[in-house]
Amino acid sequence: MKLNNTCQWQSDFERQFIKLVKQRAVTDIHDATHAFSLFESDGENIKSSFWIEMSTIMNVSHKKLHDYYHNTWSKRFYTEIGGYKVEITNMIDLSNNQDTVKDIVKNVVYQLERRHKNCRFHYNTVYQFVNYKIKSKEQVSIDSSISNSSKVISNEELDFECILTYATLAEALEYE
Repeated sequence: MKLNNTCQWQSDFERQFIKLVKQRAVTDIHDATHAFSLFESDGENIKSSFWIEMSTIMNVSHKKLHDYYHNTWSKRFYTEIGGYKVEITNMIDLSNNQDTVKDIVKNVVYQLERRHKNCRFHYNTVYQFVNYKIKSKEQVSIDSSISNSSKVISNEELDFECILTYATLAEALEYE
């Protein structure tokens, strides 16, 4: 079946995904959750050139299918991070300033899944949140630095004005 319309291929994605996973896993699959679990756990047996074959079936680029799977469709199988944002923010605050965002995210996901055994966190969602928080902290730091610099400049200008006023006053008194 060839599908060109974006909404059409997205609405048919799940059915085609389940069908192809079932075919490759050679087992009965009853729902999307089971197909997702098999796909994620079975490694290369199922995944080898999977998106290329899906691309041929659905007439959509393999990259678009791959990205849709990782960034949209599969997110429903992971724990929402909303209730964990404070905990994640605390972990970021405790992280080493020398760590890369990627290292911090790996550590955050590891710690969350260790603390919350029945939860599984979507790496890209955690990455986006951590990156946003780090960039926000950097921006606050930059804004604070600029603000402090402005105050210093203002104070220097004020001192300069006071010196000028004092000098002008001293000159005026000399001429009297």
